[in-house]
Amino acid sequence: MSGAELLYLGFLMILSGILLLILYPFVDSFGGDQRNHEEETKAAGIVMIGPLPIFIGKNVDRRLVLLLIILMIALMIFGFLLSLPTTGRLW
Repeated sequence: MSGAELLYLGFLMILSGILLLILYPFVDSFGGDQRNHEEETKAAGIVMIGPLPIFIGKNVDRRLVLLLIILMIALMIFGFLLSLPTTGRLW
């Protein structure tokens, strides 16, 4: 794929995500709520800003969150090491 095709693909993915965010409340309200309201919801998210993890969640096992944070930091370090030049020198 050429650079222009990747640019258009990325732009299309961003626009489709924005469209889904705008249309979801309307689709959800017309479809009705089929879930039992007494069920407890479990949700979580991790936002990584540089090396700092910010955890957002409710009713989630903290050990799992810690494991995910460690995994994300390890992946960031691995990505950094892959981006180093092949000469073996940092600078």
